[in-house]
Amino acid sequence: MRQTCGLVFDEVVSVVGVGTQSTFTSTELNEQLARADAMAIQVVVSDVTASGGAAPQVGAAIETSAEGVFWATKSAAQEVAYFDVVTNATRASAYSYDASGLPSLRFVRLRVMLKSTVSTGASARIRVWVTLRDGGGELYGEAAAVRSKPQDEDGPDNHHVYQPKPGN
Repeated sequence: MRQTCGLVFDEVVSVVGVGTQSTFTSTELNEQLARADAMAIQVVVSDVTASGGAAPQVGAAIETSAEGVFWATKSAAQEVAYFDVVTNATRASAYSYDASGLPSLRFVRLRVMLKSTVSTGASARIRVWVTLRDGGGELYGEAAAVRSKPQDEDGPDNHHVYQPKPGN
């Protein structure tokens, strides 16, 4: 079931010379981003400035933390692989998602990266959209341990609880 979706990052990022500039989603979103079982990600890049022939690249990775101070990359490979961006065009990443299958710690953030391979550097407006989903056990084919059924005619205080049989 979809929990929420929306724009979580919208900034102009610059890198001076050869290298990678990492920027992060707002700390105000860290707990909300950690509440979902699954995250789908799309990065949209526009207003690119670069010279020197080589196209800059943009990528993103999910990071997680227990206390919001020390962060670890959630997966061995970044969720949004680097993709080329060019001037005078808007580019979007391929469909990307958290494929780790691992639970998140208390906080989650996205590390958004702009990479330049030329000495003149680059800048770009980078927007990141996410959709957060909570499988509730159903999304992945697992039986829910306890599920509330709709109220019946006896009123709102008479709830029935479905308990699956052992082995189901």
